[in-house]
Amino acid sequence: MNGNLKRLLDGLALTGAIILVFGLYFLLIRAGLPCQDPTPEMSFEWNVNSRVGEVLTLLGAVSFAAGFVGKRILRQYRTKTASELCTRLACIFSDVSYENSLKYDSIPASFS
Repeated sequence: MNGNLKRLLDGLALTGAIILVFGLYFLLIRAGLPCQDPTPEMSFEWNVNSRVGEVLTLLGAVSFAAGFVGKRILRQYRTKTASELCTRLACIFSDVSYENSLKYDSIPASFS
């Protein structure tokens, strides 16, 4: 399970980086600076390239960040099962330590 999730997060980060590069290409190279006195066709083309660049850049940045942060969380909390990962993450956001939650063998009451 952990190996498949690790590969999935690696792929998500790599895909995000590639999409981010394409977005920056559209934003900086294809769209570039707008012309001073463009024709309607040139203005339309600049608007389209600019919007495509913005969307691709945002999508790439979000997916890269999700893969990167997810992998860091997975590395930080090496777990055997998904329920153990959920318990560890729930303990982070509550005032119950992980060792105390193991005594009760359940998620803290604030997350029930």
